[in-house]
Amino acid sequence: MHPRNYYKENKPDFGKLAEARPSLKPFLLPSPSTTHAYTLDFSDRDALRELTCALLECDFGLRVELPVGKLVPTLTLRLNYIHWVEDLISCVSGKIPTGDSVLGVDIGTGASCIYPLLGSKLNGWRFLATEIDKDSVTYALSNVQRNSMDTKIKVVQVSGDTLLLGALEDQQYHFCMCNPPFFGDGEERGEVEFVQRIIRDSLKLRTTVRWYTSMLGKKSSLSPLKAELRKLEVPVITTTEFVQGRTRRWAIAWSFDHSLKYKQDVGQGARKRPHPQEMALSNFPGTPEGLSEAVQWVQARFKELEVECSMVAQTSSCVELRCSATKDTWLNQRRKRRLLQQLERLEQQSSTGGPKNDGQDNLAQKQKIMEELASLHTPCHAEFLWSTALQETAASPVSKKGACQEVSPLGVVMRGEWLEGDDRDVVHQIMQYLTNSMAVH
Repeated sequence: MHPRNYYKENKPDFGKLAEARPSLKPFLLPSPSTTHAYTLDFSDRDALRELTCALLECDFGLRVELPVGKLVPTLTLRLNYIHWVEDLISCVSGKIPTGDSVLGVDIGTGASCIYPLLGSKLNGWRFLATEIDKDSVTYALSNVQRNSMDTKIKVVQVSGDTLLLGALEDQQYHFCMCNPPFFGDGEERGEVEFVQRIIRDSLKLRTTVRWYTSMLGKKSSLSPLKAELRKLEVPVITTTEFVQGRTRRWAIAWSFDHSLKYKQDVGQGARKRPHPQEMALSNFPGTPEGLSEAVQWVQARFKELEVECSMVAQTSSCVELRCSATKDTWLNQRRKRRLLQQLERLEQQSSTGGPKNDGQDNLAQKQKIMEELASLHTPCHAEFLWSTALQETAASPVSKKGACQEVSPLGVVMRGEWLEGDDRDVVHQIMQYLTNSMAVH
């Protein structure tokens, strides 16, 4: 939970909330906790709807109507997102800007219009709130009017394919926010493709919006979105994670303003990174030509591993890549080689012909091997830096004009540094894979 989130230090007392909002009383249940007498069934959407309305009214002075059948916003998570946006737009001055001078966009505001209402209430911000659903627009307008925020929040209905282009007015915006539609497990790419549409709009709008942001329901969406932004050479990219109990959400932000330097994830604390890993590439001479060959060799290995790389820096003595992996393809290599050898033998047997039944058995065996190959590697999220450089190696004594002197010859060294991801041991694992590959090379 974000450090400034109201509920970090103020846990809801459902009994007191029900006294202030009687419509919550039918949903109260006896609590096993000694702290409060009552709890709720959090799987009951009607109970959650009443709870959200009660919290908004009692803790923020916001009177909101949430229609049956529409999304019930989780207030703590929405506050986390608002506070993260505060951190983003205050990263230069160090002070959260408030008042009418701040203008934001809420893409798909929903019936609750929750982000504009909270942003205006907490900070006095103005909002352009867009929505494609006619009924949701009606409720959003009613919620804005109910709280006398007509001068702060403008709700507009847009067509189904409109996100930013075609919705924004001719002025500068400090940020945009978005809660993408829900996509089921069978629609893994849905969320990514939705945010990619915002990215495409941002390429045309560029600094019209200072910070482009979106919440994400799946951690797996982060890697492809960051890879695309880096491919498009977007100068500033950052991410964060929102944690509330067992619920986790992620968010991504990007900007075309080169002056912005925002890197640390908000509210998560700085994690100590593992020590960088280094290895000498003794197969390559310590010359510019040797460095070039080594870089090509490293890039070829990463291509085999399906690791996406982009150039970060290049000089005559060093090449640095930023790398992103979505599968742990460097693991189980010995088993993979054995399976491929078995597959090759079966292919050879097929080419020589044989009895009909043998052919059927052969096909079944190949199918089994292919299934096992496909299961060897699991999805992951890993970001790391990889540099290949000319560097002085350990000094060695040589004889020169009758005197023994120490010299430090140049050698090619590669260095990996973990940035973020599921497994902090990834760089060590990849270094081991490259060590084994170098032995073969």
